[in-house]
Amino acid sequence: FRSTTTWPQWAPVVARCYEHIALVDHALLTILETLDRLGLSENTLVIYSADHGDLLAAQGGGFDKGWLLVEETMRIPLALRGPEVAAGAQNGALVSNLDIVATVRDIVGARASAPTDGQSLMPLAQNPDASGREHLMLESHGHYGQKVIQRMLRFRGWKYVAHLGDRDELYDLAADPYELKNVAEDTDLRDVRREGQSRLLQAMDESDDTAPDALALRAQIETQLGAASEDVTSA
Repeated sequence: FRSTTTWPQWAPVVARCYEHIALVDHALLTILETLDRLGLSENTLVIYSADHGDLLAAQGGGFDKGWLLVEETMRIPLALRGPEVAAGAQNGALVSNLDIVATVRDIVGARASAPTDGQSLMPLAQNPDASGREHLMLESHGHYGQKVIQRMLRFRGWKYVAHLGDRDELYDLAADPYELKNVAEDTDLRDVRREGQSRLLQAMDESDDTAPDALALRAQIETQLGAASEDVTSA
Protein backbone atom coordinates (compact mmCIF):
# COMPACT_ATOMS: atom_id res chain seq x y z
CA PHE A 1 0.00 0.00 0.00
CA ARG A 2 1.01 3.63 -0.34
CA SER A 3 0.20 6.34 2.17
CA THR A 4 -0.68 9.88 1.11
CA THR A 5 0.96 11.27 4.25
CA THR A 6 3.93 13.48 3.37
CA TRP A 7 7.30 13.51 5.12
CA PRO A 8 6.68 16.88 6.81
CA GLN A 9 3.63 15.23 8.39
CA TRP A 10 5.60 12.13 9.36
CA ALA A 11 8.59 14.00 10.83
CA PRO A 12 6.99 14.94 14.19
CA VAL A 13 5.63 11.39 14.56
CA VAL A 14 9.11 9.93 14.04
CA ALA A 15 10.56 12.50 16.45
CA ARG A 16 8.01 11.49 19.11
CA CYS A 17 8.99 7.86 18.62
CA TYR A 18 12.66 8.66 19.18
CA GLU A 19 11.71 10.62 22.30
CA HIS A 20 9.80 7.62 23.63
CA ILE A 21 12.80 5.38 22.95
CA ALA A 22 15.04 7.78 24.89
CA LEU A 23 12.50 7.77 27.74
CA VAL A 24 12.47 3.97 27.90
CA ASP A 25 16.28 3.86 27.74
CA HIS A 26 16.46 6.22 30.71
CA ALA A 27 13.93 4.15 32.68
CA LEU A 28 15.87 0.96 31.94
CA LEU A 29 19.09 2.59 33.12
CA THR A 30 17.35 3.57 36.35
CA ILE A 31 16.31 -0.05 36.92
CA LEU A 32 19.80 -1.41 36.24
CA GLU A 33 21.45 1.19 38.48
CA THR A 34 18.98 0.37 41.25
CA LEU A 35 19.80 -3.33 41.00
CA ASP A 36 23.50 -2.47 41.23
CA ARG A 37 22.96 -0.22 44.24
CA LEU A 38 20.96 -2.88 46.08
CA GLY A 39 23.54 -5.56 45.32
CA LEU A 40 21.06 -7.64 43.33
CA SER A 41 22.68 -7.60 39.89
CA GLU A 42 24.72 -10.77 40.48
CA ASN A 43 21.55 -12.69 41.26
CA THR A 44 19.19 -11.17 38.69
CA LEU A 45 18.56 -11.86 35.01
CA VAL A 46 17.15 -8.82 33.21
CA ILE A 47 15.37 -9.45 29.90
CA TYR A 48 14.48 -6.37 27.87
CA SER A 49 12.15 -6.89 24.91
CA ALA A 50 8.83 -5.88 23.30
CA ASP A 51 5.81 -7.58 21.76
CA HIS A 52 6.21 -6.11 18.25
CA GLY A 53 7.90 -3.39 16.24
CA ASP A 54 6.34 -0.44 14.41
CA LEU A 55 6.17 0.48 10.74
CA LEU A 56 6.66 4.18 11.49
CA ALA A 57 6.31 5.37 7.86
CA ALA A 58 8.07 2.33 6.37
CA GLN A 59 6.67 -0.02 3.72
CA GLY A 60 4.88 2.69 1.78
CA GLY A 61 3.88 4.78 4.77
CA GLY A 62 2.43 2.35 7.28
CA PHE A 63 1.89 2.95 10.97
CA ASP A 64 1.61 0.70 14.03
CA LYS A 65 2.02 -3.06 13.52
CA GLY A 66 -0.75 -4.04 11.11
CA TRP A 67 -0.88 -7.51 9.58
CA LEU A 68 2.24 -7.25 7.43
CA LEU A 69 5.01 -9.76 8.14
CA VAL A 70 7.73 -7.19 7.49
CA GLU A 71 10.99 -6.72 9.37
CA GLU A 72 9.92 -3.40 10.89
CA THR A 73 7.13 -5.09 12.84
CA MET A 74 8.50 -8.62 13.24
CA ARG A 75 11.93 -7.72 14.62
CA ILE A 76 11.86 -6.77 18.29
CA PRO A 77 14.47 -5.51 20.75
CA LEU A 78 15.99 -8.25 22.87
CA ALA A 79 18.76 -7.71 25.40
CA LEU A 80 19.81 -9.76 28.41
CA ARG A 81 21.91 -8.81 31.43
CA GLY A 82 22.86 -11.20 34.16
CA PRO A 83 25.69 -13.05 35.87
CA GLU A 84 25.79 -15.78 33.19
CA VAL A 85 25.45 -13.44 30.20
CA ALA A 86 28.49 -12.48 28.12
CA ALA A 87 28.72 -8.70 28.54
CA GLY A 88 28.59 -6.68 25.32
CA ALA A 89 28.24 -9.76 23.11
CA GLN A 90 25.84 -9.94 20.18
CA ASN A 91 24.34 -12.96 18.46
CA GLY A 92 22.44 -12.91 15.18
CA ALA A 93 20.68 -16.24 15.71
CA LEU A 94 16.97 -16.59 14.96
CA VAL A 95 15.00 -16.23 18.19
CA SER A 96 11.36 -15.77 19.20
CA ASN A 97 9.58 -14.08 22.09
CA LEU A 98 8.38 -17.60 22.92
CA ASP A 99 11.97 -18.21 24.01
CA ILE A 100 11.62 -15.84 26.97
CA VAL A 101 9.47 -18.27 28.96
CA ALA A 102 11.85 -21.11 28.13
CA THR A 103 14.77 -18.96 29.30
CA VAL A 104 13.14 -18.18 32.64
CA ARG A 105 12.38 -21.87 33.16
CA ASP A 106 16.00 -22.70 32.36
CA ILE A 107 17.33 -20.16 34.87
CA VAL A 108 15.11 -21.31 37.76
CA GLY A 109 15.34 -25.00 36.90
CA ALA A 110 11.65 -25.51 36.17
CA ARG A 111 10.27 -27.98 33.66
CA ALA A 112 7.44 -27.37 31.20
CA SER A 113 4.29 -29.37 31.84
CA ALA A 114 3.83 -29.86 28.08
CA PRO A 115 5.97 -29.50 24.93
CA THR A 116 6.55 -25.88 23.86
CA ASP A 117 8.05 -24.12 20.84
CA GLY A 118 10.32 -21.90 22.93
CA GLN A 119 14.04 -22.52 23.41
CA SER A 120 16.26 -21.15 26.17
CA LEU A 121 18.29 -18.11 25.14
CA MET A 122 21.06 -18.87 27.65
CA PRO A 123 23.30 -20.86 25.26
CA LEU A 124 23.24 -17.87 22.89
CA ALA A 125 23.71 -15.36 25.71
CA GLN A 126 26.71 -17.24 27.06
CA ASN A 127 28.39 -17.85 23.70
CA PRO A 128 28.16 -15.19 20.94
CA ASP A 129 29.29 -17.78 18.38
CA ALA A 130 26.59 -20.31 19.26
CA SER A 131 24.12 -21.15 16.52
CA GLY A 132 20.38 -21.28 17.04
CA ARG A 133 17.49 -22.44 14.91
CA GLU A 134 17.93 -23.27 11.24
CA HIS A 135 14.63 -21.55 10.48
CA LEU A 136 11.86 -19.62 12.21
CA MET A 137 8.19 -19.33 11.23
CA LEU A 138 5.86 -16.44 11.99
CA GLU A 139 2.20 -16.19 11.08
CA SER A 140 -0.53 -13.64 10.54
CA HIS A 141 -4.29 -14.07 10.39
CA GLY A 142 -5.11 -10.45 9.67
CA HIS A 143 -6.98 -7.96 11.80
CA TYR A 144 -8.65 -4.56 11.55
CA GLY A 145 -11.43 -6.28 9.60
CA GLN A 146 -9.04 -7.88 7.09
CA LYS A 147 -8.62 -11.63 6.87
CA VAL A 148 -5.10 -12.17 5.59
CA ILE A 149 -3.65 -15.66 6.00
CA GLN A 150 0.14 -15.60 5.88
CA ARG A 151 3.08 -17.68 6.98
CA MET A 152 6.63 -16.32 6.92
CA LEU A 153 9.88 -18.24 7.19
CA ARG A 154 13.34 -16.86 7.95
CA PHE A 155 16.22 -19.12 6.88
CA ARG A 156 19.87 -18.65 5.84
CA GLY A 157 19.47 -14.88 5.50
CA TRP A 158 16.41 -15.29 3.29
CA LYS A 159 12.78 -14.50 3.97
CA TYR A 160 9.94 -16.39 2.30
CA VAL A 161 6.30 -15.33 2.73
CA ALA A 162 3.30 -17.38 1.59
CA HIS A 163 -0.10 -15.70 1.21
CA LEU A 164 -3.30 -17.71 0.91
CA GLY A 165 -4.78 -16.83 -2.48
CA ASP A 166 -2.04 -14.37 -3.39
CA ARG A 167 1.52 -14.32 -4.73
CA ASP A 168 4.58 -15.38 -2.77
CA GLU A 169 7.35 -13.11 -1.54
CA LEU A 170 11.06 -13.84 -1.30
CA TYR A 171 13.73 -11.44 -0.08
CA ASP A 172 17.50 -11.60 0.29
CA LEU A 173 17.71 -9.70 3.56
CA ALA A 174 21.48 -9.28 3.36
CA ALA A 175 21.25 -7.46 0.03
CA ASP A 176 17.75 -6.01 0.52
CA PRO A 177 17.14 -5.40 4.26
CA TYR A 178 14.16 -3.11 3.59
CA GLU A 179 12.39 -5.71 1.42
CA LEU A 180 12.10 -3.50 -1.63
CA LYS A 181 12.64 -6.19 -4.29
CA ASN A 182 10.50 -9.33 -4.29
CA VAL A 183 12.58 -12.00 -6.08
CA ALA A 184 10.09 -14.87 -5.73
CA GLU A 185 9.64 -15.05 -9.52
CA ASP A 186 13.38 -14.87 -10.29
CA THR A 187 14.15 -18.11 -12.14
CA ASP A 188 17.77 -18.01 -10.97
CA LEU A 189 16.49 -18.25 -7.38
CA ARG A 190 14.02 -21.07 -8.01
CA ASP A 191 15.90 -23.43 -5.68
CA VAL A 192 15.93 -20.86 -2.87
CA ARG A 193 12.18 -20.40 -3.17
CA ARG A 194 11.63 -24.16 -3.14
CA GLU A 195 13.82 -24.45 -0.06
CA GLY A 196 11.75 -21.76 1.64
CA GLN A 197 8.53 -23.56 0.74
CA SER A 198 9.83 -26.94 1.94
CA ARG A 199 11.18 -25.50 5.17
CA LEU A 200 7.90 -23.67 5.78
CA LEU A 201 5.93 -26.90 5.44
CA GLN A 202 8.38 -28.48 7.90
CA ALA A 203 7.89 -25.60 10.35
CA MET A 204 4.10 -25.93 10.05
CA ASP A 205 4.46 -29.62 10.93
CA GLU A 206 6.71 -28.81 13.89
CA SER A 207 4.15 -26.39 15.34
CA ASP A 208 1.11 -28.57 14.53
CA ASP A 209 -0.24 -25.77 12.33
CA THR A 210 -3.44 -27.52 11.22
CA ALA A 211 -6.16 -24.86 11.38
CA PRO A 212 -8.49 -24.91 8.34
CA ASP A 213 -6.87 -21.83 6.78
CA ALA A 214 -3.43 -23.29 7.42
CA LEU A 215 -4.40 -26.51 5.66
CA ALA A 216 -5.60 -24.47 2.67
CA LEU A 217 -2.30 -22.59 2.58
CA ARG A 218 -0.39 -25.85 2.87
CA ALA A 219 -2.27 -27.25 -0.13
CA GLN A 220 -1.43 -24.11 -2.10
CA ILE A 221 2.29 -24.45 -1.31
CA GLU A 222 2.32 -28.16 -2.11
CA THR A 223 0.66 -27.43 -5.47
CA GLN A 224 3.33 -24.82 -6.25
CA LEU A 225 6.10 -27.23 -5.30
CA GLY A 226 4.60 -29.88 -7.57
CA ALA A 227 4.35 -27.44 -10.47
CA ALA A 228 7.94 -26.30 -9.91
CA SER A 229 9.13 -29.92 -10.00
CA GLU A 230 7.36 -30.43 -13.31
CA ASP A 231 9.03 -27.30 -14.71
CA VAL A 232 12.47 -28.59 -13.70
CA THR A 233 11.76 -32.00 -15.24
CA SER A 234 10.56 -30.41 -18.48
CA ALA A 235 13.64 -28.20 -18.68
